Amino acid sequence: MLCPSCGANLTVPHVMSEMPAQAALNPDEGLPPVLPPPPGTQRTSKLAIASLVCSLTCVGWLPGVIFGHVARYLIRHDPRLSGKGLATAGLVIGYGGVLLCLGSAVLIPILVREKIRHEFPTAQVSILTNSPVYQPAAPQMDTNDNEQPQQPSASGWTLDVKDATIPENPVSGAIHGADFQLKRVLYRNGNLRFTSSDGQESLIIHNVGDSIANTGLEVQTTSVDNAPTIEIGWKDSDEDKTQTFQGGYAMELKFDAAKGRRIPGQIYLCLPDDSKSYIAGTFTVTLAKPKPKPKPAQ
Repeated sequence: MLCPSCGANLTVPHVMSEMPAQAALNPDEGLPPVLPPPPGTQRTSKLAIASLVCSLTCVGWLPGVIFGHVARYLIRHDPRLSGKGLATAGLVIGYGGVLLCLGSAVLIPILVREKIRHEFPTAQVSILTNSPVYQPAAPQMDTNDNEQPQQPSASGWTLDVKDATIPENPVSGAIHGADFQLKRVLYRNGNLRFTSSDGQESLIIHNVGDSIANTGLEVQTTSVDNAPTIEIGWKDSDEDKTQTFQGGYAMELKFDAAKGRRIPGQIYLCLPDDSKSYIAGTFTVTLAKPKPKPKPAQ
């Protein structure tokens, strides 16, 4: 066209016959499609890095999971962000740590409960059946005697009762290797019988005497005349077993004054068997009621 002022020819841009097609919308999100960013504009998501770092520490598993999810969401909607692999690694490690904590929180109380359930009855039985432990002083031996003094063992067994101290607790000990806890003491026909609480073991002192109140008896390993016969009994595979001792044992037996039909007593007895059987402690004998005298015939 001609310029209206100077008359020079001017070129006017032509009208485009077709407009550029608009970018299609994403049918799922209603957003324009994500276009690749220009070169050199991408950066690693700090949340993705934080997710991995937190997940690698024992106390940051939960923050690592949270940061990982947020980082993946931002990376998915912002083409300028990278680090999807770091966020995924943080999520995997974080979820593994969370599951480990939850499993430990459930499993540890169960294991502790089972441990207590199995160990506490054993400890309780051990406390209730613990034998008395005492060690009498070793006697002084003559320097010209070749025999070595008997040393008391950890269980309280010793064949020298000269300086022995009888414990004040109820009679207990061991018979043929089994723990002995006293249930009752019977005195009948001059014999003194000790019976264990489970009924499996027993110990009988024969010929103690017709009257035992205010009496005492001390027997050394060399005693012969005043050594009553000792008989122990136990069960071995449901079979009753017995063993008798005519001497060679050590015993100190004391009886106090009678109180009605009850006579308190103390005993310290060690036997020379292979199992080192012994009993020691206090007990009470209940005398049997006297039989009524028969009425004279009319």
